[in-house]
Amino acid sequence: MAGTAVVSVLSLILVVGVALAVVAVVNKSSSGLSTENLSPKMKAVATLCSETDYQQECQDTLGKIAQNSTSEDPKEFIKSAIMATVEEVKKGFNLTDTLSVESAGNNSSLVKMSIEDCKDLLQFAVQELQASYSTVGDSDERTQEERVADINTWLSAVISYQQSCLDGLGEADPKLKETMEGGLDAARKLTSNALAIVAGVSQVLGNFGLDSPPWPPPSPAPPPSFHGSRKLPI
Repeated sequence: MAGTAVVSVLSLILVVGVALAVVAVVNKSSSGLSTENLSPKMKAVATLCSETDYQQECQDTLGKIAQNSTSEDPKEFIKSAIMATVEEVKKGFNLTDTLSVESAGNNSSLVKMSIEDCKDLLQFAVQELQASYSTVGDSDERTQEERVADINTWLSAVISYQQSCLDGLGEADPKLKETMEGGLDAARKLTSNALAIVAGVSQVLGNFGLDSPPWPPPSPAPPPSFHGSRKLPI
């Protein structure tokens, strides 16, 4: 009787194991078919975004370029990532005006100073992003490795500026920091993604048969410079 029970249990385990294996094979096959149907650009986007910390935001940013652009220039992915980050940092910059209005009744000099410092830091962040964008299409004699190193340095500085803004607000008033954290959430994610995209774009796109022209690639005029102005264009 006991022997029969053991055999029944082992048989059940075997059946379940076979069923799970079949499901895994079917899922893997279906996934492979889905990938095969993607264009080379969309395959590259999927691979690039798999290396980022915020994959959905990456798909949203790069997917538009892959679907709508006729250019085979892989640097378009970098420029798209940078410009998406600029737009989000500008939102944080403009949020400092709202914080100033809401804190108008607060006589604390620390609060006022922290908001002004945050505004300056986010201005610096936009300028670093501007420099990164321009470097993608510069026509000087620097090597690709030198340009990538510069872009990585500037993007890292953008992350530091954002964090310094939040730290300063937190010391003055935790509620201000909480508000700005919400305003910079997308910017911080996109900056992180941009670093990963810069690191992987040449190798990944080359693997999918897309051109990877030497620096500098043909590019449109860079976005307007924000140097010398406190108010960023909307």
